[in-house]
Amino acid sequence: MANKLSDMNHLRKSPVRSFVRREGRVTNAQKRALEDLWPVYGFGSDSG
Repeated sequence: MANKLSDMNHLRKSPVRSFVRREGRVTNAQKRALEDLWPVYGFGSDSG
């Protein structure tokens, strides 16, 4: 049993250290999706 635990410890992936929010950066595909899909799925502030 001890061998299995020690084997599993070295296989464990390292944790995610940080996420960086990159606001204001929109890819071309995201722009196109907003333009094409907003009229169908989007809603305005007056929608309630």
